[in-house]
Amino acid sequence: MPVEWVVSTFDAQTLAVMLLLGIDIGTSSIKVSVVDAQTQDRIVSVSYPETETEIISKQPGWAEQNPDTWWEHTQQAILK
Repeated sequence: MPVEWVVSTFDAQTLAVMLLLGIDIGTSSIKVSVVDAQTQDRIVSVSYPETETEIISKQPGWAEQNPDTWWEHTQQAILK
């Protein structure tokens, strides 16, 4: 059975769009935005998780968070 190839011409620059991914790691949630580099238009913004991230306080005046949680929440925000 013969194979037919369809060849189309296009301007590669027309299809090229540079997108920027911004990540804000805050104490309550991770915020992620995708922005068109040329127009500076925001394509999408999301945050994760929907509830505030736990803050560990082993002593008065101390505040800690688990960096593994930041990484997991960053991945989940990007997947949204």
